[in-house]
Amino acid sequence: MKKPKLVLVHGWAMHAGIFDAFKEDLSAHFEVHALDLPGHGELNQLNFALDSCLAYLQDRVESFASADGCILAGWSLGGTLAMQLALRCEAIKGLIAIAAVPQFLRSDDWPHAVQAAMLDKLGSDLKTDWERVVERFLALEVFGSANEKAELRWLKERVFARGKPNVDALQNALDVLRNVNLRMHLTEITVPNLWIAGARDRLCFPFAMQSAAQLSKGQYVELTGAAHAPFLSHAQIMIEHMLSFSARVFR
Repeated sequence: MKKPKLVLVHGWAMHAGIFDAFKEDLSAHFEVHALDLPGHGELNQLNFALDSCLAYLQDRVESFASADGCILAGWSLGGTLAMQLALRCEAIKGLIAIAAVPQFLRSDDWPHAVQAAMLDKLGSDLKTDWERVVERFLALEVFGSANEKAELRWLKERVFARGKPNVDALQNALDVLRNVNLRMHLTEITVPNLWIAGARDRLCFPFAMQSAAQLSKGQYVELTGAAHAPFLSHAQIMIEHMLSFSARVFR
């Protein structure tokens, strides 16, 4: 029986190799492709601009998808991009948002999000000591996880395994997180969608993801004990939910 196709997109300052262990487990059930974003990993010679990034991702997704299409799963920044692709790419038959929200910054009508000052601080510090900024961000990704120390050690060992990211690209990607607001477009997502949140996530808050799932008429899953990188701590539970979701997408 042919395996359904699944495309993974990573988050800010990371690379596709961050999914290696998760991808290996997923490959028993899916044909998995993990993509580097422009400015990251093996594409670190490129800059990051939203329109060209979306065009690149769409081209890669369409090249991987069979006649039946594929499922696109994006983590964090990758999830924000995946939401936009789901609105424009017919090859995407299912959307999975992993620790990702349609609006990253807090506003009066979107209180369950991070303060603008946090991104402003990251952006200003990138100019002076970008490697330390990335290390701080790794700590934020695992903060609150039941296995925080082990996950942070794992991320630190692998974050530059495919080369160091392009600092200008990191700055531009932060601007995307700062400016993009897809909340009003969630009702336009017509493909089945699954939202997987970490109950202890302090970057993409669970309540915000639950609200987004309601707007998009999607399925919401909250993983107890997980933080912003649930594929590190709860891989098998995630795979179970993703398999169930895939069965609904390709029934």
